[in-house]
Amino acid sequence: MTLVQTRCGTVEGIERQGVLQFRGIPFAAPPVGDLRWCPPQP
Repeated sequence: MTLVQTRCGTVEGIERQGVLQFRGIPFAAPPVGDLRWCPPQP
């Protein structure tokens, strides 16, 4: 397991065949409700 510190928090990844993989990284709040037609929110 590999941990990487970003400005938004820690991200956990794994190494497979010499390649670091980071999956399931949230990149924005889901566009539902009041956010439906607004710009992306962190």
